[in-house]
Amino acid sequence: MAEPESKSARESEQKQTLVYRGRRIDVTGWLEHHPGGAVLRSFLGQDATVVMHMYHDMNQKMVQAQLKRMDAGPAPEHPVSSFDHDYLELEQTFVERGWFKPSTGWYFYKTCMLLAILAVAFLVTGPWLKGLFFGLFIQQSAFLGHDVHHDAAVPRKFRRLAAWFYGTVCFGLNHDKWLHEHSIHHALVGRPFEDPQLNTMPHLLYAWREVEAFEKRKGRSVTDWEKFKMGFQHYWLMPVLLLYGRINMSKTDVKNAWKLRSAHYLSGYAIHFGLWALLIAQGWRTPVYHTLVFVFMTLVVSGIIHLQLILSHAYAPRLYEDEQHRIGMKLQAVSNQNVTTTWVDDWFHGGLQHHIEHHLFPRLPRHSLSKVRPYVRAFCEKHDLPYRTDPFLIAARDFMRSLHNQGAPFRAQLAEQRKLRRA
Repeated sequence: MAEPESKSARESEQKQTLVYRGRRIDVTGWLEHHPGGAVLRSFLGQDATVVMHMYHDMNQKMVQAQLKRMDAGPAPEHPVSSFDHDYLELEQTFVERGWFKPSTGWYFYKTCMLLAILAVAFLVTGPWLKGLFFGLFIQQSAFLGHDVHHDAAVPRKFRRLAAWFYGTVCFGLNHDKWLHEHSIHHALVGRPFEDPQLNTMPHLLYAWREVEAFEKRKGRSVTDWEKFKMGFQHYWLMPVLLLYGRINMSKTDVKNAWKLRSAHYLSGYAIHFGLWALLIAQGWRTPVYHTLVFVFMTLVVSGIIHLQLILSHAYAPRLYEDEQHRIGMKLQAVSNQNVTTTWVDDWFHGGLQHHIEHHLFPRLPRHSLSKVRPYVRAFCEKHDLPYRTDPFLIAARDFMRSLHNQGAPFRAQLAEQRKLRRA
């Protein structure tokens, strides 16, 4: 299926307006200054009511004053939909119950637990246990960094410092780059070629319908090597996610930090990799064995975060621009997957198990997501939207099956080519 082109988007590039609660908002001149300019551009000419509430507390006096200054009149062709109306009512319910307010005590407790896991990594003996606990430290720090980036843990004025600590020192991440990509991901979740965190062609194929669009976009056919990668993706993806995901991410981020001579990030990376070095140095009696086992175990355990992230979206429908605009922010329920947990493994998923709730209300602190889950499920049922939730291992199995099925045509093509060559 060829990638469709939105007529309204072309027209709106000239108008430079979007719609909020049935009113046109003139964002001309504002796009260049707003941190989320890339997100705003994708909603030009479209209704952006829900997506604006996803990113901002729209009840703030400053925000309301800005909207009045930018008001360009009514937008009768974009009335407030029943979905948007119910979403705004649900959001207001959560506000009134105080569920948008982060608990300082809860996050202090989570931080103490994080540092305790790091301490255990230094105290235990043997590279297997050290790698296990250090991997858990890295994985759990990713969840706290994620909370900070969504302004769901600390006030925004402390976001950069907290993101440096949890995101760079503990997890090894460039949080500015990640925040930019993640903001687009939330607004355009799963959109082929435009969601930067799920843009994997021509290495990984989530949906066969993307092949034709890719070839049209690139002006070339998929090569045999690319067919091989996507045809057998169900074999190689898991080892790559677990063993190479962190290496690839860190390599790119450190390179960019060095290129920019960013003292902010370079200092964070120095501490992060200093922790690696100290833990490796503890195995000085058997340096080669200790290093290999420790690095392997750390990468596997911390690499689970990459699988957790990809599972939340991977086999949901992949919708193009006009398809997304047609359903509006129902997209957030359609293109996300929850994980069913018990009290034993709930902590391990760090809030990502409530992924539908998180994508609908990304500013909600993690400790509130379980509270809103019954409300969101009823909300989805009312609007005939899917609400997928499966245990982690079941979701992983279904993901592998999906990869296997989507790559099947490429395997068939390669097999046919081998027959022809032999003939």
